[in-house]
Amino acid sequence: METVKVIKNSQTNEIFTKNEGVGKDGKQYGFILVSELNPRQDFESGVVRVLAPRTTAIAFSEESWEKVKHLYTEGKLIPGKIIFEESTEQKGNTKALINPKTEAVLTSGGNPIYRYYKFTQDSSRGDVKLNRDSVSAPVMAGASAESGALS
Repeated sequence: METVKVIKNSQTNEIFTKNEGVGKDGKQYGFILVSELNPRQDFESGVVRVLAPRTTAIAFSEESWEKVKHLYTEGKLIPGKIIFEESTEQKGNTKALINPKTEAVLTSGGNPIYRYYKFTQDSSRGDVKLNRDSVSAPVMAGASAESGALS
């Protein structure tokens, strides 16, 4: 099984970061960040590119965090991996993916594509990439080349 490591939030210098406000259930939530141990290589483009390790968040209620925080120290290795799932549904303020060469928004079925990263301990799961339309829409304000939401 692959592993990821727990890292501190560079903005707060803490392992656990509280979300603003409370959830629909009235509880306080937050997250920890995990990162891949090694850079990945992209072979799809025909040229080998080394890509930065993926990073994503794992959510906890504050109550749950208090019970398990001793298990998640900086640098702690956790069995699992980070995958991405693409969707035409926008969640939060996630920006649509763009083609960095043409600056066109990537679309599938005429809809912008959004990428969300998630942590999983299911070794059989892999990235979910949508088929792209052959002609993309013009750039929308705020789109980014590698956008992704913490989920």
